[in-house]
Parts: sequence; C-alpha cells; structure tokens
Amino acid sequence: MPHVIIVLNCADPGIDQTGWTVESTTSTLLSTYANAVSENPHVKELSTFWQERGKVIKITKDLLHCYYSSVTVVRVPQKGRYGLVDAQIAELSLQIQRKCEDARENRKRLRVSFNAEEFQQALSMGFDHFSNRLNEPLDFVQISCTSNPIPPNFGGNILRLVLAMKEDPRMAGKTGRDIFQLLGHMVASCIMLDYVRHEIKGMMGFALVFPY
Repeated sequence: MPHVIIVLNCADPGIDQTGWTVESTTSTLLSTYANAVSENPHVKELSTFWQERGKVIKITKDLLHCYYSSVTVVRVPQKGRYGLVDAQIAELSLQIQRKCEDARENRKRLRVSFNAEEFQQALSMGFDHFSNRLNEPLDFVQISCTSNPIPPNFGGNILRLVLAMKEDPRMAGKTGRDIFQLLGHMVASCIMLDYVRHEIKGMMGFALVFPY
C-alpha cells in the first residue's frame, strides 16, 4: 500500500515549538479525528466495509491503515516566519525521501520491484487503468500475472495426470479429492517453478480447490 503525507498548509505560526515536529503533528491530527469512524456517516460506512472483512476498526487511524502503509502529517506555517517555513519544507522533503525509500525496500521484500522494461510496461498500463477507473487502485501483481501468465495448457496437463493416476490400480477407491491431496505438493512446486521462471511479481499465494 502507498504511504500518505498530509501537509497542513498556512498553519498558525504561534504554535508551540514542540508542535512542529512530525510526530506531534501526526498524533494531534489523528487524535482530533479519532472518533470519525463512529460519528461521520461516510467514514462510518467505510469502517463497516472493512469490519465485515475482518479488520478491527476502533479509531480513524485503524481505518487509514487499511488504505495506507503509513500516515505522516507535516505543518507548514503562514508567511512571516521564513526560517520556520524553510525548516518545515526541508522536513517535508525529508519525509517524502524516507517514504520512497521505505516503499522501495518493501517492494524488494515482497518481490514486486520492476526492472526498466517492466517499469515502462507498468507505467503504460497504469495510465490506461486510471484513465478509465480513477478511484480504483492499480494492482501491480495483477499486471505482472497478466504479462507473465501460467501457460494455458498447465491445467489441462494436470487433469491428464490426475486421470492417469485414477486408472492406476493403487488408486482404487480413491476420490478426486484424495488424488489432488496426493498431488498438492507437486502441483504447488510446478506453479512455483513457473512463477520464478517468468519473474512474476509479488509473494506467491494459492489454494488448490477440489471439484469433487
């Protein structure tokens, strides 16, 4: 998920010096609107949406973390205290740099980093996506899977293997579920091998669904 940095522009320059730190500003803003999840109808609707999906939403901060990796707030004062303005702009620049670095490291950990060619393709698909669906997030893992799908004959070959096993005398009395349970680790290994060969982005997660 992305990081969000909120800039409170034209803040009162008379605020106590400790109130200009990122930690203090972020804490103050989130505390001010902590009960919005139960008081604001629109925010409450979003909270209910995530609660129905197993998220624990008690305060607004919990809801924000359903959409963002982190929330950071930076105050920038009104003109007049130019030294403070300069310091806060520098702090904003530092926060942007830090969050970009955090995002890059997290993408490496989750195996979703792009090389130059993949970045160009993702950028193009991103423009196509947001030109039609501005309010829907872009799924980078889905882009990778679309660009490097598992071969279409993979499922057919697995089915042929299952049918061949079913004819084996040692499988007498075994149901389709039993056979697929025996095949589970082998099928998972095949998927993982194809996943690595095609450099599909993201952490691999899958489930075998038994039709029997």
